[in-house]
Amino acid sequence: MRVYLDNCCLQRPLDNQTQPRIRVETEAVFAVLAAVHAGEVYLLDSEALHYEISRIPDETRRTEALALLSLASEYLQVTDAVGASALGFEQMGLSIVDPEIKTVI
Repeated sequence: MRVYLDNCCLQRPLDNQTQPRIRVETEAVFAVLAAVHAGEVYLLDSEALHYEISRIPDETRRTEALALLSLASEYLQVTDAVGASALGFEQMGLSIVDPEIKTVI
């Protein structure tokens, strides 16, 4: 199985863990990472994800996210086909969280 953790997932372990929902989400991220370490799933990385991470102002958060991505076994490039799919999803009502990401696509 291949798993893609978006930037929010990669950042969750660094968030304030006193909120129960955040703690549960953090545990879910850790469970996925444990499965990656065990070779049960393959973590994916992407050009778009690196762009998002590069825009994180906090150096520690950037470094930690990139450290987690070092576990990835596959790197996905943003191709014309991927860009077209993203635009199609946007036209169906899904919005891009970071409008700046359009420059990558």
